[in-house]
Amino acid sequence: MTTNTRIGTIQNAALSFNYTNFTWLNGTSTSCICQALRLSFASDIIAMNTYSSNLTCQLFTFIPNSYQIISSNQSKVLVLKPFPPSISPCCLITDMENIIGENSYTSASVNLATNIMMDNSGHIVVVNTDGYMIAMNPDNLSTNSSKYIDSNVSRYIFFNNYYYFTLINSIVIYNSSKVYVTNLTTASKAKGIAGLNNQIFVTFCLTNTVIIYNQLSNGALTLNMSLTTLQQCPSGITSVNQTTLYIVYFNVTKVDQLIYNETGLWTIKPFFTYNTTGGAQEITSIRTDSCQRIWIVPYYGFLIFDQFGRFIDSLSISNNPVDLFFTTNYSVYVTTDYKLKRYVSNISC
Repeated sequence: MTTNTRIGTIQNAALSFNYTNFTWLNGTSTSCICQALRLSFASDIIAMNTYSSNLTCQLFTFIPNSYQIISSNQSKVLVLKPFPPSISPCCLITDMENIIGENSYTSASVNLATNIMMDNSGHIVVVNTDGYMIAMNPDNLSTNSSKYIDSNVSRYIFFNNYYYFTLINSIVIYNSSKVYVTNLTTASKAKGIAGLNNQIFVTFCLTNTVIIYNQLSNGALTLNMSLTTLQQCPSGITSVNQTTLYIVYFNVTKVDQLIYNETGLWTIKPFFTYNTTGGAQEITSIRTDSCQRIWIVPYYGFLIFDQFGRFIDSLSISNNPVDLFFTTNYSVYVTTDYKLKRYVSNISC
């Protein structure tokens, strides 16, 4: 019988924690994989360190939450199963300049893009102030394609293979071409948009509402419900897990949770209050990273909190940041008034 096993690799690294009951094998990394998959406990193997210096491999069937991935130029980590929830080195970082350094970025000129999305081809996609959707190479930000949508686009998202663009009184839905137009219940510009499961969530500052739409299999939207927010002028919204989204407000320094409750309805509950330099400062977006850190975007940079709302750090970013977007290994994309910036992290996670 042939068994297919997908194996991930972390180069120039070693898995490390305080434990002594390991299984050792001799051979190259390829040889060790073949040997390991023939062991009676092969289904229990989570990962292995492979050492090129002495041609040995260290197998792990148990990994505690306190594990670390350390730098090592003579080894690599082979990952056979997802690691357990961890306090990894990346998640313990409190100096965020190790992730984003203001002097180290690639940029492309994009006028007044309000937010960032990624399509299913891995392109970074924005819409400029003239209404053109621009898909870019994620590494060098060169333009791959450009398509006119509408000059009134305010927020947008790529979700479940469809693009959703909010206009003043409608949501325009595209795949390769325009397929649907859904009329909004309010004639105002959206401030934020997020997708979760098969629903689209749109925030409106003028009416202090979050409107929830059901996404049909053909991409069309039907109205689910409208909720009044706890504060005035909701702006950014982002999904956190299968039952929770976070909401921020343009000029109120509070974060609220939009929670799917046991009765099958969405409700808004307070989460935490935070401080900014000089009070509320045009909060435009909120995002979470893979460590569940919360990133809030005022006009002068970022405020970073842990998953419980405790302050970690702040960063100043030039040219009035509007939104940010994370990819693997902490490549961070930031839209500002006139640029899209790509920051390459100083760490490797």
